[in-house]
Amino acid sequence: YPVGYKDVFDNPTPKALAKRIESESGEANVQAQSVEQNAGEEVLKDNVSRMVDGISAARPLGRTLLVGGTGFLGSHILKELVSCGIETIVLCRGNEEIDARTRLSAMMAYYFDAPLDENDNARITVVDGDITSVDLLEKLEGERIDTVINSAACVKHFAKDDVIERINVGGVENLIKVAKAHSARLIQISTLSVAGENIDGKFPPTFRLKENQLFVGQDISNKYVNSKFKAERAVLDAIKDGLDAKCIRVGNLMGRQSDGEFQINSITNSFIKSLKSYKALGYFPVSSCDTTCDFSPVDEVAKAVVILSGTESRYTLFHAANSHEVQMGDVIEAMNRYGFDIKIVSDDVFNQKLSEMMNDEKRKMFVSSLLTYSTGDHHVRSFIKTDNEFSIKALYRLGYKWPITDDEYLIRVIEALDSLEFFTREDI
Repeated sequence: YPVGYKDVFDNPTPKALAKRIESESGEANVQAQSVEQNAGEEVLKDNVSRMVDGISAARPLGRTLLVGGTGFLGSHILKELVSCGIETIVLCRGNEEIDARTRLSAMMAYYFDAPLDENDNARITVVDGDITSVDLLEKLEGERIDTVINSAACVKHFAKDDVIERINVGGVENLIKVAKAHSARLIQISTLSVAGENIDGKFPPTFRLKENQLFVGQDISNKYVNSKFKAERAVLDAIKDGLDAKCIRVGNLMGRQSDGEFQINSITNSFIKSLKSYKALGYFPVSSCDTTCDFSPVDEVAKAVVILSGTESRYTLFHAANSHEVQMGDVIEAMNRYGFDIKIVSDDVFNQKLSEMMNDEKRKMFVSSLLTYSTGDHHVRSFIKTDNEFSIKALYRLGYKWPITDDEYLIRVIEALDSLEFFTREDI
């Protein structure tokens, strides 16, 4: 039956799934939510290359509220903020077993091998709270806040309840209220995934979503992508109503440039899961060798976020992704140089080997990630890429350049993952 992983979440009963299978077309999966194409996008008009000469680090961040400080990117943004001497309030949830400050300290110790020193701790105020809480404004009422950076998100692409939208949309709407109440600037960390999907060749292969665009007719039916899209829309609408705010879309977050250290919950990263699948299968299709991807080291992304957060108000959206893309063939070669054995084969051989492993009850879990995003609706789908030209030039103007992704860096990332037994563990 033509059933995709997403179909099970969208049709969570046998009756609903049967109805989905029996339908002659998958139009329900193809239709993106109805959005007025140009709604709110007038506030994006200056995010183009011809305007980049006017960009500067014009606004100090001041006392900054960081949301999502225990996450992979959030931890590195916090490290960057305190390294720059910026006084930071971290919104963090505690529980009965561990209080909020201890939880934050433990996460920082994990990523940076040592707790924050006394000077860093003196710059950090921890507020126990949740961005979805109705009393968030009240919790922050006594704090001076000049800038809000939101790196909190539910990164699941599928869920049976409303948790994705509650955090990724409702939480942002809450922070918009906080920013307005404190006359603060809001920085919303978004994702290049809002570029969505190209269905049945609606866009030419050369099409790229730019920094002055949000909705261009792309498919955004994926729950995670849809939630991040709605969050951007809410921020843009708030800018139109007078809020000082920016969206920063991040790319493929990878291990640190310095040592390859990767996120503690690496299994939630779909790209890394696919590398695990190729390693387990031992084969890679030759047709995908020239497929490009960006490796955006999380520490470098954190630097870019802090730099871009201080630019003039008229610049409202940036793409914080490494400008030096690599081909998948290079990634597979780096994995082989590290010590793995992945053969590059024809598509027919690859599909045969994949089918064989999927029929092996004991081993199919290792390659299931390669099938996760299939939809079963018979439509030809491809992810839409982005044009980062404006943001790359802006960062150069601000004195920052992305590091080149070379073989040594790729091997550092693979080694860091292997040290966590990521490629061999059967429970993730």
